[in-house]
Order: sequence, then C-alpha cells, then structure tokens
Amino acid sequence: MPKILLRPGHNNPVFIAFLHMYKSCSPLRKPAVLYHLLHSFYESSSSCGLIISPEKSRIFSLQNPRTLPEFLVGPSIIPFCTQYLYLGAPVRVLPTTPARQRVHPIVQELLTRLQRRLEPLRWLTNNVAGVSIPVARNIYTAFIRSVVDYLSPTLSQLSKTALDPLEKFQNKVMRCILGCPMSTRIANMQQELRLLPLVERIFANVTFFTVKCLHSSSLAPHYAGLINMSLDPDSRPPQLRPGGRALIRNVCRDLRRLDINVPQEEVDHGPPPWQTTPVAVSYTPTCRRDLPCQQKQLALEAIDKVRSSIPASHTLYVDGSLQIDGTAGCAVYSPTIEPPNEGWTGRRLRDWSSSTSCELHGLLDAVSLLLRTRSNGLVICDSQSALCALSSPKPEARSLVNNILRHLVTAIRHALVIHFLWIPSHVGVAANDVVDRLAKAACRLALPAADASPATLSHYKRRIRTSAQLSTTRRRNVERPASVSIQHYDHFASRPYKYRRRGLLVRRHNVVAARLRLGYRPVWQVGEAEDVPHYSSSKLCDAHNASHMQHYCLECPKVADLILSSLCLRHLQVLINSYPYFGGC
Repeated sequence: MPKILLRPGHNNPVFIAFLHMYKSCSPLRKPAVLYHLLHSFYESSSSCGLIISPEKSRIFSLQNPRTLPEFLVGPSIIPFCTQYLYLGAPVRVLPTTPARQRVHPIVQELLTRLQRRLEPLRWLTNNVAGVSIPVARNIYTAFIRSVVDYLSPTLSQLSKTALDPLEKFQNKVMRCILGCPMSTRIANMQQELRLLPLVERIFANVTFFTVKCLHSSSLAPHYAGLINMSLDPDSRPPQLRPGGRALIRNVCRDLRRLDINVPQEEVDHGPPPWQTTPVAVSYTPTCRRDLPCQQKQLALEAIDKVRSSIPASHTLYVDGSLQIDGTAGCAVYSPTIEPPNEGWTGRRLRDWSSSTSCELHGLLDAVSLLLRTRSNGLVICDSQSALCALSSPKPEARSLVNNILRHLVTAIRHALVIHFLWIPSHVGVAANDVVDRLAKAACRLALPAADASPATLSHYKRRIRTSAQLSTTRRRNVERPASVSIQHYDHFASRPYKYRRRGLLVRRHNVVAARLRLGYRPVWQVGEAEDVPHYSSSKLCDAHNASHMQHYCLECPKVADLILSSLCLRHLQVLINSYPYFGGC
C-alpha cells in the first residue's frame, strides 16, 4: 500500500478528507484511487492558495515501485524513496529495522557525515607538526560532536545498543587527538580529555533540554505537557508513535531516577520600555596581553575619570564567587560609605548558581544600597558578562536583570546617577581584592531557609552530567585492581597538568606527555590472557619476572657498568619512583 508525504498540507481540511476517503477504499483500487484523489487534492489546494512543492514531496511504499503508476502533483512526478531527511536526520518508512541489519540506517548516515568531518582533524593532528591536544579537542567538540548534539532528540529514540557505533567512533577520535595506541584504556582517555561517553551525552542532552522546557514552558508547550502527563501516575498519556514513546519513556525514567522536580519559571517582563533608559556602563581600556601593573594603572585612571564625572558620588565594589563544591556567594564593599553595624559581609546564594548570576546579585545589592542612602554612586565590577547582561535582550538571569532595571528606574525618579564600570580582576586594586575575599567568605555562611532548595538550571545540568559520568567511573573502579595503566594514570591525574598550546613542535611534546600520563596496557592485558605472570623474563640477562623499568635501569648486571656513580644511581631511583611502572618496556 503506497504512502505519500505532503508536508505543506497536513493541516488542510481537504487533505484530511482525502486521507479518510483513501482509507475507506479497497486494497485493489487504492493505487488508482490515490492517483485520482491526489489530483483532486492538488486542484483544491491550488484554489485555496496552497502551493505544493514536488521537490519536498515523496511517496513511500512497501510494494515494488514498478508495479505502481506514476503519481503527479500538477505537471511534476512525485518520486519514490525509502527514506527522507528531517532536520538533518534520515527517517526510514519501513515499519521495523531488519534484524539482519547490523547498523541502524540513521546511525549509518550519521557516521558517514562524521567520517567526512574527521578527515580534516586527522590532517591537523599530525604527530610531527600538528595542532596541540587542547586545540584538537576544541575542534572535535565544535566541528564534529556538535552534529551529534543537534540530532540528540532523534538518536535518543534508539536503543543504546544501536548507538554503539557512535561510541566506537568517539574512541577512535580520542586516540587521534591524544596520539595514543589502540591499547590505551578508553576510560583514561575520557577522563584526560574530559569527554562524556557519547551515548550517555546524547541522553543527557535530551534530559537537560526537557528540564529547560519544563522550567520555561513557552519553549515547547506541547512537549512539556506530554512530559508532565507521563510523570503523573494518575493521568493517561495520549497514543504516540514508537519513537515518541521511547523518547518520553527514557526521559521520564531519567527524571525519576535523578529525583528532579523542576519548578516552572515565573514570567517577568520587567519595566515597560518607555521607562527604561540605556544603562551607563564603561569599560577599562585594557586587555589580557597587558602587564598586571599596566592593567592596574589603567583601572585606577578609569575609576578616577568616571568618579569625577558624577557629583557627590560613592564608590562601591561588587564581586561574586562560585566554589568548586558548588557553594556560591556575593559581596559589596565601599571605602567611602560607613560600614553597617555588623561590618561589610557578603551574602550566601543558592548552591550551583552560575558565576554570572552571582555577579548580578552583587550588582543588585549595590544598587539597593545606593537607593537606601539616596546617593549617587559608581559601581565597579570585574565581570564583563554581568555588565553585558544588563543591556542584553535575552540575559542569562532575566529576573535578576529586570529587578536591577526596576531599581535603576526608581533611581532616575529620585534624580540619582548610578554608573557601572568594569575593571580587570586580580591586578592589585586593593578595594577589589577586599570584596573578592568577602565574596569567598560568604560561601561559607549558612544558607537562608528561603534559598535552601536549589532551583537553577546550572544545578540540574551539573547533576545530569555527573549522572552521565557514573558509567565511566564504575568501569574504572571495576578495572582498577587488575589494571596497571589505570593505577598509573591515577597517580598522574592527582597532579594538575596543562598541555602546551603554542611553541616549537608542540604537538610532539603533547603526544609524549599524553602517552606518559595515560600509560600502556601490558601484553597480558591486551590479549586478556589468564594465569600469565605480570613480568616476563628480562631480555638482557634472562632474569625471571624482571622485564620492567626498574630492573633494566638499576638491577640488570648487563648495564651495571653504565652507571657512573652512586649519585646518578640515587637520581635515577628518584626518577623511577616518580614514574610508576606503566606496562613494561
């Protein structure tokens, strides 16, 4: 039975009637009836002003196309096909994927596209004069993995077994970036490059997108309604296609497992446009390439210049802090205003707040302080993202920005002048260092009861990403007792290290450092052999279980005469102890 896809006319009542008439026909007359009704549908749509594009129309049929007549849309013939592209993803019309097919057609089509994008990266990662490892990782995430991220809603409808070829593709890319051999542990490479398993990332992307839709229902109201109905045990969700059912089922399972209850965002439109005026913001004319002393001098000059233009003004420094453990805080400090009774102290914020929102909370406290004292002021901040959010049409923390704008409207009514200035951070400005210490100290304060439950999107994103990383962590924990390379990498991962980005032969240096850090799997681990001694006989002196670095460098009698002195011996012993055994020589 042929099926037709006419994307422009799905909401046309003539097209709906056409489908009902087609379904009521007998199977033997359906091709002829379809030909006649398609022509009638074309004429009816044309009379209503609806133009059907033959280039975007296709006919799918499980029967042999040679046994079917030609179907026309006006003078053009609609071609037959077995799949079509929708938002870049191939969609097959066959009811099920054949069991003998090893790779799903959507995955196969995507792998073909990714393989073409991998070729430039292979050329750029030449081990002699290629790009550095951090640059190669950025190219992969922006140029290759972004295609997978875009198709995550489609790929999440497939099983994890069907997505295994994509995981193998990322493993190949990681070896290409690091310049490591096939025997390198995948878990070590993922941790070194800070990459999630690709399959876990696909499902994490869809889960976080669902959280955003539940938080802001205006993004996708129909999808958010389906998720809410599926999460409610008393409601009965509507009938969906198999792919849609799989998507909803997987997302709801992850939300229940993570125990995520997303509060709906309150709509805040801010002050009316006729009341808002452009925010007065200035920036210190400096950049990162300038020396710290030069940046400090330019910052002090900018402060004096702006402060002299505001009559009878106070100077306020603000800062926000987000710690590694997720605690957040903000602080305000002024050398020209009398401190409060309890002294200058910061304010604790919700855990896992973004750094920009922490800075915006500080700006809000500074503007509120100027309104209470009815004084003009210069607010100094070291966050460009927070100051840019004040004039952005789509800021990150809309409610905070709108609250600041309302305070600025009130300040204008009271004839107050409030100016914002950006200065570079950590360049030796004394007052800015004081407010930085206050903001960090505020992270250790008790969290107010009203803010005890975090409800920020960054908190949910971190939880979802952490959950996606659990599979790699569990696999490393299981393999660690019998894996020399994982134990070796744990020794190096505990120490901070940064790959060189620029310099002579930087790629070659990066690859050597990566191989030393990641280690090599011994032969008995690669072959998965059992009951094999971990150390074979020495290649020089045939000593039993002595094929390792310490024996060759310090104990082998064949090289004893090459060691010059006991001082060199001690230096070599320290060197070997700092580089644990990583798989034999």
